[in-house]
Order: sequence, then structure tokens, then C-alpha cells
Amino acid sequence: MIGLFSINGKIKESILIRDCLKGRTYVVDAAPGQKTLAAEITHKTNGGKVFSVDRVRKGYVLATGPAANSVFVDGKEGQRVELKVDEDYSVFDGANLLLIRVTANPDKWKKTIEQDTWSIADLHSDKAAGPMPLSELLESMELFLSEFEAGVVHHSSLSSGFHLEHFAKAHSKHHSESASVPEPAVPAVLAVTSRPTADEENLINAEYGKYTCPACWLKFDRGDVLHISVHAALKGDPVLGEEAMLRFSAARFSDSGKALDAMGLPVNDMACPHCRRKLPPSFLDLPQHIFSIVGAPSSGKSYYLAVLVKMLQTSLYKNFNTSFFDADPSENIRLTEMKNKLFSASSSAEASIAKTDLEGDMYLEIPRMGRLVRMPKPFVFNVAPTDRQEETVSVVYYDNAGEHFEPTRNSAESPGAQHIAAASAIFFIFDPTYNLEFRRRLVGHPDPQITDQRFDQQDTLLAETNARVKNLLAIDFKQKITTPLAVIVNKMDVWQDLVGGKDKFENPVALGKLDLSACDANSTIARNLLLDVAPQIVANAEAISSNVRYFPVSSFGCSPERVGQDKAGRPIFSPNPDKLHPVLIEVPTLWVLSIIEPSLVAGVA
Repeated sequence: MIGLFSINGKIKESILIRDCLKGRTYVVDAAPGQKTLAAEITHKTNGGKVFSVDRVRKGYVLATGPAANSVFVDGKEGQRVELKVDEDYSVFDGANLLLIRVTANPDKWKKTIEQDTWSIADLHSDKAAGPMPLSELLESMELFLSEFEAGVVHHSSLSSGFHLEHFAKAHSKHHSESASVPEPAVPAVLAVTSRPTADEENLINAEYGKYTCPACWLKFDRGDVLHISVHAALKGDPVLGEEAMLRFSAARFSDSGKALDAMGLPVNDMACPHCRRKLPPSFLDLPQHIFSIVGAPSSGKSYYLAVLVKMLQTSLYKNFNTSFFDADPSENIRLTEMKNKLFSASSSAEASIAKTDLEGDMYLEIPRMGRLVRMPKPFVFNVAPTDRQEETVSVVYYDNAGEHFEPTRNSAESPGAQHIAAASAIFFIFDPTYNLEFRRRLVGHPDPQITDQRFDQQDTLLAETNARVKNLLAIDFKQKITTPLAVIVNKMDVWQDLVGGKDKFENPVALGKLDLSACDANSTIARNLLLDVAPQIVANAEAISSNVRYFPVSSFGCSPERVGQDKAGRPIFSPNPDKLHPVLIEVPTLWVLSIIEPSLVAGVA
């Protein structure tokens, strides 16, 4: 039984306490014109003070008294809790269910709290019930206790709630007074819904759907999307663990159309229904293109990607009046750090980027198809014409460890490179300094990479790419895909003299257009060189796709310097930041965009 509320002192705001089961609201108002230095609202029972709301120098504090056994505030046991103005707090003292709010606008809160609508949500699943009148909730209490493993009961318009077991315990103690609970004028319809959980994930067909998750590459439709809770009481997801916010399928929405979590708070972030990873902002509204970068271990993929992002930001804006920017800066932070490190370093050693490792921070451990797997982090960028924002598209890059493309890496057990099957374009980075015949042709060249003896399996990686793509797409091995394949012949600063020097190549970017004839001319020169020196690269590439081009590129525009060695004793090379001058590095991406999004990059023959 709830006892006496009394006031001692002067208060500025109103303090409201709602006895949920009795349907009564206690209001303690400030005296007109008075300022507060101290105040105490005391909740007493026959045994003494249970708790008090004390006015302290910087606000209000709820403190338990000697008659309290266990007082739970917002579901957590505590003896002293700071109460912030205009925030809701639930209090269970073992017998009573109270909602407390400190506010300067008591009439608005009273009007809200007197609306008889309650809901239940499960912290360990996406199961939900309500909204419903309090009377229906109490009548079905036994059903809800059996249906919900970790239920939370909350007023549908407030952000704070009670554990279902506490609600049931208080109801039991007040059962004799149940007649005092006001009946709703119009009974609501009880709706218990069960949303897909981790165990029911297979109900969503991962092979079909409009959208492809950039983290796990499984498909889904708009109605399958999960939302990410924001209320602190909803921390902990049954799949992702205690530190992740609960994912749920939205059943309630605000007037502005935002999904509401189980505590009634509007949410902004969405998650994939398969891996439950957060999706990029505006993911459902923008066309998405996966750009797969394939290459051997230590072939320079990380450097290429870091330099590419920098050059695309400049070239697209300067030449095509188009912005290239992070779709989600917090998710792209690792790539941003790599780019900044490379271009802001004061020495070659400082500019060194660590090789991408299968167990490193460029990978995520996510649930996929019933097991935890390591997948490369997606780096998502938006490409937006400055004068036609409605034509914005997103592109996704991955920095795979080269080992993921090796034939010995089972694709089913280690699916980290399966994005090549969902890609809008494939970029194969060929490193000539790996190739024995190239090194023979370049004897005497001062680049230190030429004398570094490494095992060359680049033709094997291309053959494996061919097999994987066609296997994942379930097409005949003799059939070619139409996906654009850009063979990037990197480090042209090292090999350009083999074709007569850099002047043999044209810059195809001019006057807001991409000169496709210049791209083809450059491609012919690079292809002829590969036919002469490494013909197996041409043969394997042209067995994959019917749309192949060869691109002379230099990520650095200069020879790197040796800055150390790795754990296996292999040398580590890094560029001198003062000499960095990338050559034609953005052209392969511009060529792809001219094919798949010609409104962004206009290609002319």
C-alpha cells in the first residue's frame, strides 16, 4: 500500500509521482515566486521512509530510506539515483509501481500519463504485445509471464518501464484493490506479435530480395529490415551480445514516421535481418554498387584503396561536379585513418600501412547462415552530383586480405570474398614486381621491389576468381559474365619504359567527360605488354568477363623505400610522402561508373 507523500522545503519545478496500479498522480508544485535551495518528497509506509526525492545543488536525487528492502529504478537496484528534469523514471519498491518525473510542465505530463495504453516488449527477442488498457494487461498477466522471457512493461507514451515480474508481483499485492483500477472507455484490441529472432532467421530467404547487405552479402526486402533500439534499458541483443543495442522489427511509429523502440523512443538506425549489422544511412533509398578489389597478398590493395579514395574525392568534384563522400564516417574511420596516415606522414616509415590480416581490424566477426564468420568491413561512400542530389548512389569497397582469394581458402567456410559474385564491377590488381618475367625485363631498375623474391600466383588467383564467381552465380563455367572487369597493371612508374615511357599513355579525363577512346588505347598498350610478358593474366581475365579493360596505374608515382621487415622476415615497403604522385589511379573506377551510372560520369567515344 502506498503511503504518504509530504514536502519539506521549497521547490522550483513540479515533481510528479504516478501510482500506476491505483491510477493516481501526486503533484508537488512550487510556491508562486519562490526559488528552491532544498526540498524533500518522502514516500512513507507504516514501516517508515521507503525513499525520498531530494533537491540538491544541481538537481534532484532519489535516495532510499531505512524501510526499503530493494528499490528498483528503471529496472536496476539502487540506493541513490540522479533524476534529470523532463525525464521519466520507473520505481518499484517491492509493492508499488511508480512513475516519477521532474518537470516545469506538469499539466502536459498528467495528460499523457492518464492515457490508458500499455505495452510489453521482450529484451531477449523481438516479441511485443500492445498497446492495451491496463485492465487487459493485468487480466492476461499469467499468459504474458509464460510468453515473455525478459518482458518490460511500459506506458506507451513514456520512455521508462518495469520488469514484467515486478509488475506481476505488485499486481498480486494490490489484487484486493483491483476494483479501483479505472476501466477504459473504449477497450483496445490485444495484439501479441512474434517478430523474427535469431532462431527464426531462416524464415527470411537470403537468396532473394531487393537489397544486399554490405556486411554479409545476403539479400532481403524492405519489410525484413530490423531497427536498433536507443533506450538504455534495451541494451543487449540475443545474437550480438550484451554490449549491442537490441534489434527489433518495428510495429509502432511516431507521427513523423520514425520507428519506436519498446520504450517508445524514436530510432534512426536500421540493421540487416540476417547479420544484424547496422546498415548505412539512407541504405534503403539509394542504389548500391559493390566494387570488389581482388589481388594477391601484399600486392598493394590497401595502399591502392587509400589513395583511390583521396583521388576520387578530388577528380569527381573537379572534373564531373560530383561529390564522393563517406556514407557513414564512423564506419569508414579505419580507411580514413589509412588515407590520412599516408598523405600526412613526414617519412616513409610513418606512411607505412600494415598488411591486411585475416584476423585484423579490417574484418568483422558476424553471424551468417547459422555460424560466426569473419567478413571484411564494408567501406560505403555516396556519389552525388552537386546539382542533382536525387541521382545519388552508394558504392561499397572492401580491403580483403589477399589470402581470401587463394584456392586453398574454402569459400563456403570462409565466405569473406564472396562479394565478387554480387559486385557491380571487379578490379584485379596485378603487381608486375611479383612476376618473374617482369623482373627479368627490369633488371637494373633501382626500384627495391624488383629484387624482392616473392612467390607469384596471380594467374592462379584470377583462375580462382573465375571459378568462384561462376559457382556462386550458378552459371556454366564456359559462360562469361557481363560484369565490368578492370585489370589494373599497377606500379607503371616501374615498367613504363618497357612500352616507350609514360608519354605513351593518355589521360582520358578532360572537360567533364571520360574519353573512352583514350581508355581503349591505354588498355591496348597494357594488354599487349601482358600478352608478351604474362599472357596467362590476359587469358584468365578474358575467361571471366566479356567486358575487360586493362589500366596502367601507379598508386605512388614513385618507387617506395624499404622501412623494415615483417614477422616472416619479408621486407616492408612504403612510399616517401613528399614524392607521392598517383598516376591515373581513379580512371578504372571512372570507367566503371560510365558504364553502370552514366549520369554521374559521361563517357564519350
